[in-house]
Amino acid sequence: MHRCQLSLGTYRVSVRVAHHTEPYHIQIGGHHDVMAVVGNDRRMIEEAPWVGTEKPFEGELCEHEIQFLNGLPGRDYSATYEFTVEKLS
Repeated sequence: MHRCQLSLGTYRVSVRVAHHTEPYHIQIGGHHDVMAVVGNDRRMIEEAPWVGTEKPFEGELCEHEIQFLNGLPGRDYSATYEFTVEKLS
């Protein structure tokens, strides 16, 4: 994982957004996309994690991303978001 050295393992994260019936996608806070500049081109090395109401995120998360999902140190996301976090390994 290039986003962070503090991996906590592999997780499945799903989200429910109150009062929204249409598809909704949320970036899991903590780290941004990891980009590299090669010549005049920007290339993505690793995308920051996203979770959607239609498709859960499954993959490696770091300590900072888990803290975001748990609302630590303070909730940085809308109160209408309800995350379910399940550790896979």
